[in-house]
Amino acid sequence: MQQTEFSEYSIKEMNLNFGNQNSMPAGCIGTCEEALEVKILTKKCKGVVTKKKTKHSGGGELKITGHMLLEAYYTMHGMKNADLADGVMSFGSGSMPSMCITMVVLDEDDNVKLKAYPNSTVSSGPARKIDASSEEIAEVELTISLAADSNGNCLYEKIVDPTTDEELMTKWMTNFNYDLVEKKEVA
Repeated sequence: MQQTEFSEYSIKEMNLNFGNQNSMPAGCIGTCEEALEVKILTKKCKGVVTKKKTKHSGGGELKITGHMLLEAYYTMHGMKNADLADGVMSFGSGSMPSMCITMVVLDEDDNVKLKAYPNSTVSSGPARKIDASSEEIAEVELTISLAADSNGNCLYEKIVDPTTDEELMTKWMTNFNYDLVEKKEVA
C-alpha cells in the first residue's frame, strides 16, 4: 500500500441509495462526524486483568449537518405520501429504511477519497429548527447508525490515484456493492 497523507477536509458529494432505487444526492453537507465502534475483550486471572484485546465491532455512527434535498430527507426518514394528496408527506409509525451512503471526500490539496457506508439507517427522528432572527439558515442535523454488512464491514474507503478506473468511481457513487471492492483473482 502506498504511504499517503490524507486529512479529510471537505465533502464534495454525498449520495444515498435505498436498494432497488437509483442513488440520489443528499444535498449540501457541511459536516460529517464519523465514530466507529470497538469492543474490548479482557482476560482475568484471580480478578486481575492479564490481557486486553481490542476488536472491531462492525458498527458506528455518523453525525451529519447540512442543507438536505427534500427527496433525500423524506426518503431517509421513511416519510410517505402514498395515500395522501399530492405534495403532502407524513411521518408516523413506520420504520426508517436501510440505505447505502457514499461520499467523495477531499483533502486540503484536493486529493480524492471515496467512502461507502453500505448498511446505514437514520437513528434520530426529523429535527428542524426555524429561527427568523438568525442571519444564517439553520442546517439539518442527522444521526445515522452504521451496521455491518454481510461481510462484517460498516465502512469501505479508497484513496483515488491515477490508476483508479473512472467506471469504478461512478459505480461507487451510484450503486456501491461488495463486488466493486472484492479482490479479483488474476488468471
